[in-house]
Amino acid sequence: MYKKAYILLTLLSIAFQIFANDPLKPGVISGKVTDGDSNVAVEYATVSIFEQASHALVGGTVTSADGIFSIKNIEEGTYTIEVTFIGFQKTVIENVAVKRPNLKKNLGVITLSTDAEVLDAVEVVGTQSSVSYDIDKKIVNVGTQFAALSGTAVDILENIPSVTVDGDGNVSLRGSSGFTVLIDGRPSVLDASEALQQIPASTIENIELITNPSAKYDPDGTAGIINIITKKNRLEGVSGVFNATGGMYDRLGGDFLLNFKRKNYSFYVGANYNKRPGPGTYNSERITTNGDTTSYIISEGDRERTFEMYGAQAGVELYLSEKDFLKISGKVGEFKMYGGMDADFYEYQRIGGDDAPINENRYISSEQWERGGLYYNANIAYQHKFDKKGHTIDAQIDYGGRDMTESSINELYPKYGDGSVAETPSSGQRSTEIGPGGRLRAKIDYVLPVGEKDKIEAGWQTRWNQAEDVNEVYNYNTTTGEYEFQPDYSYTTNYTQTIHSLYGIYSGKVGSFGYQGGVRAEYTGRNINVVGSDDEYPVDQWNLFPTVHLSYNLPKDDQLMLSYSRRIERPRGWYLEPFVTWQDAFNVRRGNPGLLPENIDSFDFSYLKNISDNLTLSLDVYYRMTHNKIERIQTVWPEDINVIMHTYANVGTDYALGTEISLNYQPFKWWTMDLMGNLYDYRVEGELEGQSFDRQNITWSSRFNNTFRVSKNTQIQINNRYTGETVTAQGRNEGYFMMTAAVKQNLMKKKLTLTASMNDVLGTARRKSYSSGIGFSNFTEDFRYPHVFTATLTYRLNNFKPSRRGGGDGGGMDDF
Repeated sequence: MYKKAYILLTLLSIAFQIFANDPLKPGVISGKVTDGDSNVAVEYATVSIFEQASHALVGGTVTSADGIFSIKNIEEGTYTIEVTFIGFQKTVIENVAVKRPNLKKNLGVITLSTDAEVLDAVEVVGTQSSVSYDIDKKIVNVGTQFAALSGTAVDILENIPSVTVDGDGNVSLRGSSGFTVLIDGRPSVLDASEALQQIPASTIENIELITNPSAKYDPDGTAGIINIITKKNRLEGVSGVFNATGGMYDRLGGDFLLNFKRKNYSFYVGANYNKRPGPGTYNSERITTNGDTTSYIISEGDRERTFEMYGAQAGVELYLSEKDFLKISGKVGEFKMYGGMDADFYEYQRIGGDDAPINENRYISSEQWERGGLYYNANIAYQHKFDKKGHTIDAQIDYGGRDMTESSINELYPKYGDGSVAETPSSGQRSTEIGPGGRLRAKIDYVLPVGEKDKIEAGWQTRWNQAEDVNEVYNYNTTTGEYEFQPDYSYTTNYTQTIHSLYGIYSGKVGSFGYQGGVRAEYTGRNINVVGSDDEYPVDQWNLFPTVHLSYNLPKDDQLMLSYSRRIERPRGWYLEPFVTWQDAFNVRRGNPGLLPENIDSFDFSYLKNISDNLTLSLDVYYRMTHNKIERIQTVWPEDINVIMHTYANVGTDYALGTEISLNYQPFKWWTMDLMGNLYDYRVEGELEGQSFDRQNITWSSRFNNTFRVSKNTQIQINNRYTGETVTAQGRNEGYFMMTAAVKQNLMKKKLTLTASMNDVLGTARRKSYSSGIGFSNFTEDFRYPHVFTATLTYRLNNFKPSRRGGGDGGGMDDF
């Protein structure tokens, strides 16, 4: 898709130069462009027309989905035709005469050669930026990030603009964890961060960051949408790709994707397995006060967190006619996160102004937890093309479900003065939460071209979600040595939500100016019910979400873009659960069913500048205002001074004003640099626990990625990133730096590739956070083991290549 954006910019520059041409000029030059290796039509190839004598540019276009082009309004004369597309050699046709009586010149089929050396040059030495733009999205070329090949989508996102990842793998987009994850334009049944953790990096072609989505998309998510475009293959016959990964601490993974394609049908099948342990250390210090008594809990220990997932997918594509297309696909898998910590705890108190500690206790805390379960998804998509080009109707039904289970157990073992540890625990808590749920989505999208450059889009959608959470709590009885059920802390909660949507968009272009305006209306009906209780928490409301996108094309492929969108962030299910869940002996969690949804006003301004053939600059300025801001807050639990309760609250309004800069530079043919930075001023104002607060800081982060071409088949990549300090309603997170390095070696004429990588080369990724509130203060440090070595072996069957057409329309029918 990044290629598509680049070519569109080229075309618009050509159009700007010939805009004043006389429309009555009678000449027409047409033809068709195909891939010389596969005879497949090449979409978005650039066709340029130059005067034969002066080589002055007189016109141009890009090819359609069928590889066809037609350039009108050509004067009589003799011309040179140049056909280019990234990954192919340039094709030049000389002495094309447009003269009476034959003023319409058909060049027939033009084949582009995919010479291996040209492909090598494009892959490493090419000047194409790793980030490109469309009118409503930023497209990140994942192919440049081979250092993250052995990981998941989260590892890819760690090295791209706008995104930060914490120690638990939770992703934030422009400082917000509120965003929607789409996979090929369709939502996942998993929560956002969980969905990103289960997608192998090797299966991803591009990632779209849609910070101000149009009215066509769901308005959910404070910061917008992350759309993962997976690899596809349009070559006829059998093709495929296989990946195998292994590394330290029992890292293990593998995946494959096989395609079989014929003219009127195709099908694919794939599977993946990935186990990614993350051992490290975890330290904390908590201080709580009650009257003149101050309690201290200091802990230090080893922590283990493992992500393990496996899945299988399959699909069939049927070209029922030249105008009708049907796709049926499905996916099933299991996703698990599990781990634990064995830590030394030191607990004591101080009374009044006396510094002498009293009530000292030392013990070992043993914690084990697991979250995960089965998930599945089935999709039917249909498209009909009308006679007029671009006139389409799409229908889609998507059903998915999951059967998730969360469990944890925490036990405290007394530690004696001689260092020995008791064989039986002095206390323990065990909790389980079973959460089966289902989701159904049905929608219709309609596109009607108006004139040559405008179009109307409209659509309808219904979403239905249902979930049941059964929560049970058990406490350890030191007398019987058994865990006993605690009915006062055990609940069953039912959650249902239905959302009906209608949208309309009008877009078009006048000269170099492009515009798009739309509005989406949504009705939300929601209810939360606790079994055995009369308490219900219904929602019954309408919302309107306007969107505006403007663009202006400057000479030399430069582009300006301005956008606005109104969005909503509805509270997640576990934010609303009105009961206490024990996380460990010193932490409990309780939802807040009275939470209001966040309402967001978001503005974006973007500028893309091609400074030279080897230097591209992109600049984004954004402003986001979030009303009813939801934050995770901490308070001292009334029943025990040593226990902190974690809950959620609408704390007020936050404001983020920032800028992102991305620079792609190739100082030499063997060296490519990507320098990205994000600087923003963040402020949150509101009221918490009856007290007004105002927190503000200037936050910055940066990425500096370098790729070195050692030889034709050998590359080295060094990725550096710094994540700056951030503030929350109750504290701050310190900044940290990390370096990742990788080597990529192509073998067997690129059919086989070996990639070796190492994370946190300098051992500097220590994540520290501070929080404080009425009666407490807390410090934590999370450090994952550095220098983790991983190797990935990739084999391509029949020279598998991802789709050249990309996935930039958000996973629409053209991507299937």
